[in-house]
Amino acid sequence: GKYTYKETFAPQGYVSHEEAFSFEIKTDGEMIKHIVKNKKIEGSLEITKVDVADGNNKLPGAEFTIYNEQGQEV
Repeated sequence: GKYTYKETFAPQGYVSHEEAFSFEIKTDGEMIKHIVKNKKIEGSLEITKVDVADGNNKLPGAEFTIYNEQGQEV
């Protein structure tokens, strides 16, 4: 028979694949293999340290550490 499948939920940190895939099973017991590749969610962050009295005065040399939801440094 002819069938389609579509990803309904992606692993955490990945974008769900929107495309539906079609396949056909022609013989009893036939094995169909298909690899679906998910794109990792990426982003960026820009932090600018400024003087509290003058928000236009950038302060170079500041260092920050980024933590995930579990409080672990990333």
